[in-house]
Formats: sequence, structure tokens, C-alpha cells
Amino acid sequence: MHFLNKLECSGLSKFAHLINVDFFTDLFECLKRIIKEETLELSDSLNCVSTIFTILSGQGSVLDVDIGEFYALLYQNILLFNPDTPSQTFHILKQALTNTVKRKVHSPARWPW
Repeated sequence: MHFLNKLECSGLSKFAHLINVDFFTDLFECLKRIIKEETLELSDSLNCVSTIFTILSGQGSVLDVDIGEFYALLYQNILLFNPDTPSQTFHILKQALTNTVKRKVHSPARWPW
């Protein structure tokens, strides 16, 4: 059983620029599998998604990765919010959404030709 907590995800996010690009695909697959297969709290799941988008906004932007699944995971997590959700979890959601926007702003334009 895997256990990925906030400190590990924040460490991956913080030092993403030092991770070799060759490992990103495997790292994305591991994080995606953990989110889907493990019983994570909402905040842990959001931390994983936020970490993925942080990596993709840096060196990961050179990869041709289908990020549709990551957006779907983010939206699934948003649907789990309710009035009793702790404010810290809302902060994590804000960070995840910021990372998705940051990725769109910094990604190079892709031309169809």
C-alpha cells in the first residue's frame, strides 16, 4: 500500500526542476495510479494533482503528455467539496488551479502545421 502525504508532494513540487525529464512519465503514472487506486483524503489527492501540474509547468512542458486525465482527476476532486471541507483543503485547491493556469500560460503554442 502506498502512502503519499503532503510533505512528499510538496518536496516533489519544490524540487521538480532538479528531476530528470526522463523520469517524468513514470512519475506521472505513479501519481495517477496512487490517486486512482488508493483511498486518499481529498487534500492528499489534490496535492498529487497539484504536483503533477507544477511539474508540467516547468521542465515537463517539453513532454507530449495527455493531461486530460489529470484535469478529470482535478474536476472529480472539486465535486467532493462541501461546506464542511477544511479551509486548508480550499487552499490546496487554489494552488492546484493556479498550477493549471500557470501551465497554460507558460506552455509553448502548438501550431497545427
